[in-house]
Amino acid sequence: MHTTGSDSTKSFGVAAALALGTSAGLAAVPQPPINGVIVEDLVQSFVFDRVGTNYESGPFVDEDAYRGAVRSMVIRAPDNTYDFYFHFTTSEGSGALRSFDLSWPVPTSFTVAFHATDPDLPFAPQGPSAPAPGTSFTNALGIHTFWLADENGGGSLQEGVLVLDTDALAYAKTASYVVGDDVNRTQGFYSGQSTPMVTFGPAIPEPKTYALMLAGLGLLMLRRRRDDVLRLGIGKLSSSQTIACPTKTSAQDKNHWREPCNAQAMRKLLVS
Repeated sequence: MHTTGSDSTKSFGVAAALALGTSAGLAAVPQPPINGVIVEDLVQSFVFDRVGTNYESGPFVDEDAYRGAVRSMVIRAPDNTYDFYFHFTTSEGSGALRSFDLSWPVPTSFTVAFHATDPDLPFAPQGPSAPAPGTSFTNALGIHTFWLADENGGGSLQEGVLVLDTDALAYAKTASYVVGDDVNRTQGFYSGQSTPMVTFGPAIPEPKTYALMLAGLGLLMLRRRRDDVLRLGIGKLSSSQTIACPTKTSAQDKNHWREPCNAQAMRKLLVS
């Protein structure tokens, strides 16, 4: 009995979105649109056994019963959060997959933006497969999927695509996952699972990222404070009074804050 796994990493640009799924094998399921830039692309293969017991014939081991690959991608969305894409494929003659368990160390909120399977499996509440597209999770440390045609059967997935739209502001190669299959019937039971494989997942932003975010927030607050002070002062002036106020000239101009203007002109400047 044994399990194996291997991986290869490639860097992709936006153009790679046109060829999603082609490097990992089959492409029977529909492919999701890519909303952003692909920043990481990792393909990992798996091989593992099916181990079980038949109540009539006894224990058995089917070596290398499951063979295939998982493609993981990290996508930087337009709002600078990160989404995570997974493409599961099984080789010809492989057993079907029942589950995918992914975990990461940072509480993260996300929505299942896309989940498609071959064969087309029924998602909850219509069927036993889950999670359905559109399902949301808050402060989660991972996700567990079921790929079942019926509740009493074994794994049913030959190929699938799963996309998680997360609120993560950073990512790292600190997540891990396994794929597997199991069944328990009146005539016996069996199970199989890959070795844990490391992939990309949500992470805590580095200190420099926080520093940039705080600096930007500080500038916004300072500007808002300045505008509030100016508006408060101008509101108390009559239209005929003048004060030293800013103009639309360059900030390098020494007279930037010294040219006089009346209150009416200042109000126009603040709202322009």
